[in-house]
Amino acid sequence: MGYVLDRAIDATNEWIITGTAAPASSFFERAADGTSLRDANNVSLGGVRLPDVTQPTVKNNPINPGPGFCRLVGSHQDSTAAELKSLYKNHGGYVSEVTKAASSVAALGYILPGRATEIKGEAARSNIGK
Repeated sequence: MGYVLDRAIDATNEWIITGTAAPASSFFERAADGTSLRDANNVSLGGVRLPDVTQPTVKNNPINPGPGFCRLVGSHQDSTAAELKSLYKNHGGYVSEVTKAASSVAALGYILPGRATEIKGEAARSNIGK
């Protein structure tokens, strides 16, 4: 979320200085009854979808049975090596998918280009698919 916030601050500065508005974004998608529509990984559809959402390494759950505010932030479970292999085949496959996703979200104007470079570097340094 910090990556998007950085770009939002940058876009606000651009808007003040040049009058150029930030790129339009989409809202989260909802069913007719108002519930959030979710993808196969149980993540809400719509909005800004960063590489950690589009190229997951964990299984997300919007529910957290913990006390207090825990239930508002959901939970996650790490994917197994077999699950990751089925998604990405190997480390290079994972890095390639994250690279494409980071470049795409930067091109749409939702994150700064330098942040996309950071995301790509983190994927390359990861152990996913090794």
